[in-house]
Amino acid sequence: MSHDQKYYAIGLTSKVALVYNTENFELVRGFRVPKAPTSMVFDRANEYVIIGDRAGHVCRYKITEPINVNHKDITGEVCGHEGEPLTGVISMVLDVGVSTDGKYVLFADRDEKIRISRYPQAFVTEAYCLGHTEYVRSFTVADDALYSSGGDSMLIRWNMLNGSCMRRLQTKVSDSDPVRKLVSYKKEESVFIYAITEGEKNIYVHEDDGSQILPRGSVCLDDIVVDICLNGDHILAVTRSSVTKIDLSSSNTSRVTITDELKNELMNTKDPIGSYFKKVTHKNLEDYQKRKAQRIESEKEKKKKRKEEKKAKEVETTEAADN
Repeated sequence: MSHDQKYYAIGLTSKVALVYNTENFELVRGFRVPKAPTSMVFDRANEYVIIGDRAGHVCRYKITEPINVNHKDITGEVCGHEGEPLTGVISMVLDVGVSTDGKYVLFADRDEKIRISRYPQAFVTEAYCLGHTEYVRSFTVADDALYSSGGDSMLIRWNMLNGSCMRRLQTKVSDSDPVRKLVSYKKEESVFIYAITEGEKNIYVHEDDGSQILPRGSVCLDDIVVDICLNGDHILAVTRSSVTKIDLSSSNTSRVTITDELKNELMNTKDPIGSYFKKVTHKNLEDYQKRKAQRIESEKEKKKKRKEEKKAKEVETTEAADN
């Protein structure tokens, strides 16, 4: 959702992004992206949508019109996709965001870190947030504070100005399930952080009172929660079979009316990526050597086949010449 509440964007696994307006829910425009998007956010000026993808690319796209169509990429080759490249990492980008003042853009990735860069000069890195032991799945910004979590289920508060980890403000969200999404809501002097974990029906609530992060219970829904977003003083929660509206002042929940078609889509939808954990075992080297041997053997077979085909052609040519 854009910060002025006028637009919202949807990313599809078919490598397409769609931008709609919220007034009449009409499609403003759609465009293709190089890889399947993993996260997206609108900049503070509400002019661009910033998209991170599986390959580690982060680009921004004009909301109302295409930019950089058929531009040259860093290799000098013409790129068929529009968009303005901001930065790239060698890992999968899992979340993107912008600071409250719009001066910085943030990227979380599968390599346990968050990078804070200038916007739009994202090649200038201001700070790294290092402290998670597993992938960083989601983060949320509240003024100069940054809250993040992911595969290690740790909820950590960072100083966004210098990337320092405020260790006295960290707590365990779940004993086993990795965190899927965070949103934050500021109320008076406190910041309330809402978190969902993989495969659970609960939305966990934590309060940062400035000195520590304290658990404040949870809201249990009727099905597994797959996504949450902040909408004014409410949270919209999407489950496997419904959409629920949660009043942040009273924690009261109410069902949002959806069509049977949408309900069926939610029930049948599966995550395109099953797990974000890295498969690191003591057999890594053994598996690598096995794959290498198979690759070498395959190349030998291909080479042998090419020789046989070449020899057969030479024989055919010789016979044709003799006749």
